[in-house]
Amino acid sequence: MEAPKFTDVVQAPRRYSSRPPGVLLLVGLAATYFAAYGNAIEAQDHRPISPHDLVEVRDIGGHELYNGALSVSPSRKYIAFQLQVPDIEARNYDLSWWVVETRVGGKSWYLVDGGEIILNPTAAPAPVGRRHSARAQWSPDSAWIYYLKRIDGRTQVWRTQIHGSTTEQLTDHELGDVLSFQLSDDGRSIFFNATSAVETEHLLRTEADRGYLFDERFDAFKKKVPIARVCGTNVWGGKRKVGVNRRCAPLLWVYDLEDKEERRATAEEISLYELGRSSDLSPSTVASGNLTDKRNSGDFVELVNENPEAFPGVAPPLRISASLDGQSFRCYSDHCNGYKGEIKNVWWRPGHDEIVFLRDDGASKSMSGLYSWAPRDGLVRTIVKTDDKITDCQILVIRAICLREQWTRPATIASINLDTGQMELIYEPNPDFDEIEFSKVEKIVAKDGFGNAAHAHLVYPLGYDSGRRYPLVVTTYQSRGFLRGAQGDEYPIHVLAANGFMVLSYHMPWPSQRYAARRDVIRAQFEDNYERRSALSALLTILETLKLRGLIDTDRIAITGLSDGESQVKFAITQTKKFAAAIVSAARDYGTVYYSYNKQERKLWRSVLGGSPDEDKEGLYNILSIGRNAESLKAPLLVNVSDQEFIASVESVVRLQDAGRPVEMYVYPGEYHFKWQPQHRLAIYRRNIQWLKFWLMGEEESDPVSPGQYERWRKMRDERCAWDEPEDDRPAYCAEPIN
Repeated sequence: MEAPKFTDVVQAPRRYSSRPPGVLLLVGLAATYFAAYGNAIEAQDHRPISPHDLVEVRDIGGHELYNGALSVSPSRKYIAFQLQVPDIEARNYDLSWWVVETRVGGKSWYLVDGGEIILNPTAAPAPVGRRHSARAQWSPDSAWIYYLKRIDGRTQVWRTQIHGSTTEQLTDHELGDVLSFQLSDDGRSIFFNATSAVETEHLLRTEADRGYLFDERFDAFKKKVPIARVCGTNVWGGKRKVGVNRRCAPLLWVYDLEDKEERRATAEEISLYELGRSSDLSPSTVASGNLTDKRNSGDFVELVNENPEAFPGVAPPLRISASLDGQSFRCYSDHCNGYKGEIKNVWWRPGHDEIVFLRDDGASKSMSGLYSWAPRDGLVRTIVKTDDKITDCQILVIRAICLREQWTRPATIASINLDTGQMELIYEPNPDFDEIEFSKVEKIVAKDGFGNAAHAHLVYPLGYDSGRRYPLVVTTYQSRGFLRGAQGDEYPIHVLAANGFMVLSYHMPWPSQRYAARRDVIRAQFEDNYERRSALSALLTILETLKLRGLIDTDRIAITGLSDGESQVKFAITQTKKFAAAIVSAARDYGTVYYSYNKQERKLWRSVLGGSPDEDKEGLYNILSIGRNAESLKAPLLVNVSDQEFIASVESVVRLQDAGRPVEMYVYPGEYHFKWQPQHRLAIYRRNIQWLKFWLMGEEESDPVSPGQYERWRKMRDERCAWDEPEDDRPAYCAEPIN
């Protein structure tokens, strides 16, 4: 097969420094400021970043990785990974498999086409639009990679030789898509789970002819037909066991590589398969889903909740412990203890009685730390601690191979020396970023009103003038690694900075201790509106300090967000007058959503919010609703919503329109909670920039995204500026001129 058009991504690997950027310490109010220039390239013959640059970023594995992307061969000589390249014109992605040598300066080569994009690659009942985090598996002799590939709408297991021309489809499962697979230790068999799509679709078609019974299978918020479910864990830890075919879990199948046949797994094989996935868990591991690693000798390392009575919640603090030659050891360093999810991975270092672990580190989990613990002498050693985002590591004898993101650089494949901490580049998928000029980035740490830490990254405007106060755009929810488009990738941070905005990429507080002590996380989040008040209080602290430092024009601040960020925006613009404009990626009303949920979820929301929307004893539905607070809304609001979440947003937008509030909504077809189509993300980037420039700068671009948009926006502005209100409450865009 001819190599695809993007083969120019391969370049001679270059070294880069692991030295952290210069740090300037500033103290003000409750915040600590760390000025960091990241790896911004000197402004010499470079150009500003564009929306196209950001949309067309080449990702190693799926965006927002959950299952990792890198796979190191048993020989430790090669790394296999999938490259995902957006194609705006095709409204899709070019996928390809690549191999690179693990040594710095080694070769990399295109292997094979990756097929069609795989979305929502799990049995979860609520698709969210994530791209599959593709990870290959190696044959024991390091000669083949095995992977999932989707062709003509069917996902099956394939394999390809890394030195040779053979590529072949293995499974051909007649009942549906392969969800996941595992190559056996001897390389002779493949265990795989598959959906029962054929049977499910047949049952749905049969029922459609006589009409669907409206029952617990429906979530009208997500779909207009029954949702075929399998057993899965929902976000609150409960089990869902309803489905069109009443099946509780995908079946386990076996593909025999010698006979080239697939069959149902026997009871013995199922037991061995499950044992292989869970044998590393010790009885003393009391928190589900803990990370474990095991050596052939039987030595193991685990994460243990030392005080389950004090921390019975779903996210308790966990400490690294190990068994070595029959002796038990516990790591008492603070580095070895973290709330569940903070310690990302633990490994035995090959050839050493040493344990390597990766954790979220620093204030508000804003850093990555790679550490080593020697159980016999109890010593803990820092390998590297950095503002860069380090993920998906594979541990070799001398080095770790990881994905590394920097504030101004998308993910690269990096080598980290386990003895010295030196980081070196192995593979760069986006060499064209060398042409782009980035501005200064500064990390800020603050606390909310409850004492929880939060952080943000302040991205200065390109060509920053120290004597000027700038309009500010706030992005919400999460801020780690490459500052792309905030949570959900809809708010182009560096592009906004290139257009003259100061941008605050805000990472909300995470009240770990509260969640560690509570079994019901969602109740802990909503009780007393805790999470919304927490996020807003920390943000206001940071904004006040930026004001005192003379950096921002407080009359021209906008706030944006998706998912929980959407909730933060809605709460902020109805509870304060700080924001002159806003953008959300949906405008869901919990009252509307409640009546579209199934019986089980309605029961949950009644328990959390104190009843149904009609009861609303504690007023939480109203507080969390932007439409029911229309009179409080002063900021013009733009909504970019997927067709999946459109219905849940209609009530809010109509209420705002009926109240004469400035609001405009766009609906994107074929999208989910996360919008995955490149052409939609480009349109959203451009429209968001134009909306913010109009309301905060008084500027109109010559190529509007939609016909007539500026006429509509001018009319909104005229109507908004005609409100009868005190002069002090009049927004800045009502004054002329805007400088």
